Amino acid sequence: MQSQLAAAPLSIQDADFQAASLADLITRYVNSTTRFKRGVEAERYRLNKIARHPMAQKPIKKIAPADIAAYRDDRLNVAKPATVSKELILIKTVISTAQNEWGVFLSENPADRVRRPKFQNCRQRRFTEPEIAKLRTSLAMCRSELPLKIFNFALETAMRRGEILNLMWRDINLVQRTAFLHDTKNGEPRNVPLSASAARLLMEAAAAPDIQERVFPMEEAAFKSAWKRAVERSGVTDTHFHDLRHEAISRFFEMGLSLPEVAVISGHKDPRMLIRYTHIPAERIVQRLNGLPPWDFSRAGASDEATMMVPQPDKHELTIAHHGA
Repeated sequence: MQSQLAAAPLSIQDADFQAASLADLITRYVNSTTRFKRGVEAERYRLNKIARHPMAQKPIKKIAPADIAAYRDDRLNVAKPATVSKELILIKTVISTAQNEWGVFLSENPADRVRRPKFQNCRQRRFTEPEIAKLRTSLAMCRSELPLKIFNFALETAMRRGEILNLMWRDINLVQRTAFLHDTKNGEPRNVPLSASAARLLMEAAAAPDIQERVFPMEEAAFKSAWKRAVERSGVTDTHFHDLRHEAISRFFEMGLSLPEVAVISGHKDPRMLIRYTHIPAERIVQRLNGLPPWDFSRAGASDEATMMVPQPDKHELTIAHHGA
């Protein structure tokens, strides 16, 4: 039946559909719904993995909450809690769609009563200047200049990888220093203000003899491969490209931009989500409370003895509070 569903979605009147397995429902969902979503590849990958699990081979009418809970526990042995939580949400969504739109009659959605694993979904990764220097040196060793340019642009703009790779020259206004993004994660376009450094990067790219329609004409798979090799070559650990967005947003706040101003750049609609991206050390707040330049505690009014008790930062930390690298 699964191959039949893959060929063409069944109508809700099809009697065999009432005996469909969860894997059958997943196949129909991929064909009828997932393929129209922005994150089609990632969702298709997750759903196909679920469909291959023994639990998904059971008829949907015989799947109980205990079966899905057992699936959860089995997956937690090999996958992170955040991954398993996303899979449970997908299972629930597929079954709900089958109930509401495809005529599959169930007394309840068995995924409704299954507890999702708890997890911490907030990385606090900040880069040191030596780490950024190592990454830049490694990226400069790539055959193409684009990976390094993309890295520098991400650090200046807080744009996501896909937003940068899809950026078109027709959406760049170097006079007003803005970049218009049509396709964003939250589905709403935004006009991103550009720093002088970001504008300079674009002007350098515009001067290239082989300028194309896209600002950074590199396929996503090629960039992912180049980025992975460059990170390994650099020796910088625990690093994801998305961490550059965290770093850039934190730097915007350290520059003194307000939350609404940063939201215009980042595109966050929920202030709580934006705050999750900011990891500003308490010491930096102390500096601003006392009107001091970075790490200057000498004029804070404390005694010499108290000042000596303040841990002194490494030299490479002195530059983090400044925007740019």
